[in-house]
Amino acid sequence: MRICLVIPLFGSGGGQRFISTISNFWSEAGHEVSIISLRKGDPFFSLSGNVSVRYLDYVEIKEKSKLNRLRSRLMTFFNLRNEIRKVNPDFVLSILSSTNVLTLLSTRMLDIPVYVNDVMSPYRKRSLLERKARKILYKRANGIIALTEEAKIFIMNETGCKNVIVIPRPVKKIKDYPDIIKEKIILSVGRLHPDKGHKYLLQICKKLNRKDWKFVILGEGELQQSLIELANNLDIRDQILFVGAVQNIDPWLRKASVFAFTSISEAWGNALTESMAAGVPSVSFDCDVAPRHIIEDGINGYIVPLLDIDAFVKKIEMLIDDPSLRDRISKKAKTDSTKYDLRNVGNSILDFCTIRK
Repeated sequence: MRICLVIPLFGSGGGQRFISTISNFWSEAGHEVSIISLRKGDPFFSLSGNVSVRYLDYVEIKEKSKLNRLRSRLMTFFNLRNEIRKVNPDFVLSILSSTNVLTLLSTRMLDIPVYVNDVMSPYRKRSLLERKARKILYKRANGIIALTEEAKIFIMNETGCKNVIVIPRPVKKIKDYPDIIKEKIILSVGRLHPDKGHKYLLQICKKLNRKDWKFVILGEGELQQSLIELANNLDIRDQILFVGAVQNIDPWLRKASVFAFTSISEAWGNALTESMAAGVPSVSFDCDVAPRHIIEDGINGYIVPLLDIDAFVKKIEMLIDDPSLRDRISKKAKTDSTKYDLRNVGNSILDFCTIRK
């Protein structure tokens, strides 16, 4: 099959990880995969040499001139339409709300099936224009993929669309490293953005007060300097390791003994499901919307009320002090994570996007 994926840009985010993972899987299965990125930028995650990448060089103009902004968007509209026509795919799959809207506009009258993957939290603030565009254009999609049942219901109520299916993010197989042993590491993975709640992670570290345990943060972003300053102010800088963005997190997952998920808003938890697949016991805030769909509290991990630092610390203390509890949670998390197997998810998306209604 010829498959065309449309993304806003390459980067180190969860959406980009998904696109890279699913593209490689489909390519290895013999499909012809093309990715169209609205902006230029090298892929952060590795891509198979058989995956074609096309760049539109879209630039969001910040100046006040409405005419220049309109011109930039029109050029992107026509360029995207032309690139999709060149690919002539069996179907198009777009991710992220604004990119979905642009893709649905650009493919009008092309007689190419278009599916959209709605990967943002349903409770994210949206402009009036975006809300109206979604309500009008999402109905024109051949189908919509939501990440959770909660998101599915929201999309159906918001847009009136009926062909909405829930397919979670896939988890690749976590590589074994026989020489790596578990360390006293509490791991966090995510870009340094307010939504990821790293400032609460630092408060948890301070309150936990276990000097022999390290908090390791994998990710980069605009908050790095302010987080370093906060760690200094809390006098925990020697317990916090800011590693930066990492392509291969598997060695860190093998080292870590506990995983901390402090997001305050999350459509899905890629890092959370990967930690489970690696058998790392996880503690998570009950943020909107994903963790409650992934973690069964006390069974395959722990979920605590949003921003309840004391409850979060208590669960980490339980895991630190009880190796047998860590082992039990680890085994159950591994078992439950098989539902996110890459083959199952990849084939589910293909099935949905090739059954014509």
